[in-house]
Amino acid sequence: MEIKIVKSESERYKTIEVREPLVEDMVEARKFGDEISAASALIAQICTFDGKKITMEDVQKLPLTIFLDLQLELTRAGLLGSDEMLSLLSVKEDSHTKA
Repeated sequence: MEIKIVKSESERYKTIEVREPLVEDMVEARKFGDEISAASALIAQICTFDGKKITMEDVQKLPLTIFLDLQLELTRAGLLGSDEMLSLLSVKEDSHTKA
C-alpha cells in the first residue's frame, strides 16, 4: 500500500506576526465553544499574515501543519491552550522533527 500526501494549494505565508492578546480577545474567542474554533478565532484576532488580517474561516482553511505550528507557538508563549495541549503538540513536534 502506498500513501501519498498531497500538499494543499492554499495560500502560503512568509511572515505571521502575533500581537499580545487582550482579555477581550480571549473572551471573544471562548464564545465559540470547542478548542479548535476558539483557537481559530483567537488566531484571526491577534495574527497578521504577510501584513494582512484574515478571517476565522480563512484560519480554518490553513493547512493543518501551519495551524498546529501556530497553536504550538501560542501555547508555548502562554497565549493559548493548556499544559495538556502543549504536551500533545510537543509530541507532534517531536515526530515532525524526526521525519
